[in-house]
Amino acid sequence: MGRILGQNQFEYKSLLKNFKQIKSKNIMKPGRAESSSKDTVMNRLLKMTLDEMGLSTERISKCEVNTEKLVHEVLNDLRVQDKFRQIKFHLWNLPNVRGDRNQLKHLFKQIITNACLYRSSNQPEIIITAEEGDGKIVFSFQDNGIGIAKSQQTDIFKPFNRGIIKNECKGVGLGLTICRYITENHDGQIWVQSIGQGCGSTFYVSLPCLHAPQIGYQWEYAEQAIGNTMSV
Repeated sequence: MGRILGQNQFEYKSLLKNFKQIKSKNIMKPGRAESSSKDTVMNRLLKMTLDEMGLSTERISKCEVNTEKLVHEVLNDLRVQDKFRQIKFHLWNLPNVRGDRNQLKHLFKQIITNACLYRSSNQPEIIITAEEGDGKIVFSFQDNGIGIAKSQQTDIFKPFNRGIIKNECKGVGLGLTICRYITENHDGQIWVQSIGQGCGSTFYVSLPCLHAPQIGYQWEYAEQAIGNTMSV
């Protein structure tokens, strides 16, 4: 996070340490005050991350985006690293959509990176495609990796939740939360399906068709949604 947060690194680390302490205390002895404090710190951490990455709603600029070209850019970025070069990718039927190109690239890159990192002993393969229907385009990112337990398939989108299997991957657990924020910011949805651990996973991203009306998504709703998620 130091590379991302620059001058805000000290505040971010301090908030993250505070959040972990509150979370630990809340697990041992749940209380309303701790829960409220945790939500406040968590929202600040998330907003700082979004702002520093240029993903906040104040900077959104929607245009027509060629997702096939976008995915190829993501793959070229990843293949600079040796650990991604042996992965087989299969792409087809990737249409244009309307959205913020920077945000959509981050969304796709995060999902594809996760699929690459959470691999099994099999030859890694990732299938990326899309289908259109009912005014929506549903992108699917299917991998043959370690899979996700059914009990974790909702929780992994919550802030600071890295699931049961941490693997060797580093992070604080905000990647999929940001993916959810971006999809909702585009009037869309994100979800995952997996039979279970060891069976691979398929992440789905639903976005409005190119000429569908755009409702828009505001930061205050993001804070409310995240707060509601943490209170479950």
